[in-house]
Amino acid sequence: MAVKLDQSHCCRRNNKSSVLRPGRILIVCLLVLIGLRLFVLLPVRVVSESMLPTLRVGDILLADITCYGLRFPFFHTSILNTGSPQRGDIVLFAYPLDKRQVYLKRVIGLPGDVVVLKDHSLFVNGRQVIVQPPGIRDRAALHSRKHFTWQGEERLGDKVHAVMFDGDGSACKETRRFKVPAGVYFVLGDNRDHSVDSRTWGFVPNENLIGRPFVILFSWDANRHRVEWARTGMKIH
Repeated sequence: MAVKLDQSHCCRRNNKSSVLRPGRILIVCLLVLIGLRLFVLLPVRVVSESMLPTLRVGDILLADITCYGLRFPFFHTSILNTGSPQRGDIVLFAYPLDKRQVYLKRVIGLPGDVVVLKDHSLFVNGRQVIVQPPGIRDRAALHSRKHFTWQGEERLGDKVHAVMFDGDGSACKETRRFKVPAGVYFVLGDNRDHSVDSRTWGFVPNENLIGRPFVILFSWDANRHRVEWARTGMKIH
């Protein structure tokens, strides 16, 4: 028996499918982006000078929030341990005195370490962390304060990063010793003389860790009112 196909009906159905297909793709893309935002990646904006010269006010960073454990979104409740910070890592964490605030600092001391600070010298487990090159003075263009600073490179293990110090003799001359207990970390800002960190409010508990920033997504120079294209896409050390 011969059958006559209703071609107009088939065309209408195909047209409807072709219209719905882009909508489905868009929904899937949105779900993937939401999943990445909730469980994998977190954008962060730098709002203080405490991490100069590494990070500047106006930098927007992308942080990996899976590197120190999988957590429920919004509650920071740990589901699975996936790793621990290493010396030299820049970490994103909930401020121990007010977990509604999020801070960025560099890990200097791991659990069990002894950290000693004297003037501009840093010692970890009895070994001095040497800053190279020492004594080079420069009026830091990145710094809003009108005094001399000097910059150098500090090495923690196999990690090398920039640090900044005052050059006007205002640094604390007192020797301070910190024994890092289990389950916490000792952190400092790279702008050592203008950072409120573990020297002031204590250690960062492991459960406060949120993630590790790894790239500068975007950088805005508020003084010059322009995009810092040279910093956009830079890997964070």
